[in-house]
Amino acid sequence: MLGLRTLVLHPDYSPISLFPLDTIPVEEAIVRVLKGNATCVKEFERKVLTPSRTDLYWPSIIVNKEFYKRYNDVRLKHETLLYRDHGICQYCEEPLTERTITCDHVMPQSKGGNNDWENVVAACRPCNAMKDDNLPKGKWAPKRKPYKPTLFELMETRRKFPISVDDMDWVPYIGGKNGWQADVTIRAQALTLMKEYGIAASI
Repeated sequence: MLGLRTLVLHPDYSPISLFPLDTIPVEEAIVRVLKGNATCVKEFERKVLTPSRTDLYWPSIIVNKEFYKRYNDVRLKHETLLYRDHGICQYCEEPLTERTITCDHVMPQSKGGNNDWENVVAACRPCNAMKDDNLPKGKWAPKRKPYKPTLFELMETRRKFPISVDDMDWVPYIGGKNGWQADVTIRAQALTLMKEYGIAASI
C-alpha cells in the first residue's frame, strides 16, 4: 500500500466529515472511481502502475456519486467537545489539545449529573482531578455555560484550529466560505511518502 490518503466529498463538494476529516486510502479511492461510485476531482502526481492503463493517477480528492447520511445531531466525544469549548480548559483556561483534553461533568455523576452536552465541559487533567466530586461553585463553576452545539457551529470553530492534510489541494474543499483560519500542514507521513515517490508538494 502507498500510504497516501484521499479526501472524500459529498456530491455537493462538501466534506463528509471534519470530526475527523473523512479520508480513505488511495487504493480504496481508485476502486470507487473505477466502479463508477465516485468521480476524481484532483490527482496526486503519481501514476497507477497497471498493464492495461497508462492514464490513471492516484486520486487526491474524490466526490461520491451519492450522499452519505448527514448526522446533524453532533455526538459528544473528546474531539467535538474540544472545539465547542474552543480548545480551552473551562476552569483554568489553559490551552488543550486532543491529547490533553478530559471531559468533566459539571454536576458530578455521583451527585446525579448527566453525561450530556449540557453537563460536560472540556478540562485539563489537573483541574479535572482537583475538582473531583465538587459542586460547580466558586472556582469550579465553568467559565462558559455548557450547551449542545450544532454541526454548523462546530465546523466553523474547527476551521480556527490547525489541521494536517495529505495534499494542499484539499484546503479549498474543507475551508468553507471563510477559508481555513489556522495553520494547514501536510501530514508528516504523507510528506515523507511524497518525497519518496517524487510527488511535488506545495507547502
